Amino acid sequence: MYRNVRGEPSPPQQFTQIVIAVALVTFSQGLLIPLLATLQSGHISSILNSLSTTDLYTGLVLAMFVVERVLRWSGMRNTVVWTLCLGIVMILLLGMTQNVWLWLVFRFVFGLCLGTIHFTTQTWLGKLTDTDRRGRQMALYGMATGVFFASKKCRETLRICA
Repeated sequence: MYRNVRGEPSPPQQFTQIVIAVALVTFSQGLLIPLLATLQSGHISSILNSLSTTDLYTGLVLAMFVVERVLRWSGMRNTVVWTLCLGIVMILLLGMTQNVWLWLVFRFVFGLCLGTIHFTTQTWLGKLTDTDRRGRQMALYGMATGVFFASKKCRETLRICA
């Protein structure tokens, strides 16, 4: 295994780590939607459900205003690892409680994690790759995001339609 002087993995290994990180977070985002549909079935108003959905994307957008400071403070790898862990905790907490108001908080924090991870991994990828390969690497990153986000939804849709 190639390691540079500072003990960091080689660029291909870092790219693999980035794709795995984004695959985990988008797969968990894809899992979150059916989980909430099951938990919310029948006892939540449509307005509160809409507010809860908006909350996730509000957190995602607001993350863009603070993520640069977080990156400077903790570095790219630490930021990805900690936000992945926090995102997983938020999903686990969502499944453990029936309190709708806590769901709003959990989804907002999960949105912050999503925004932070996507911003960080795209920045890391841009810094990592040469200019002549950057487009290809970004395309592979985007494909991993789409495939893993859709994988759970596609299975759910096929099961419902069958």
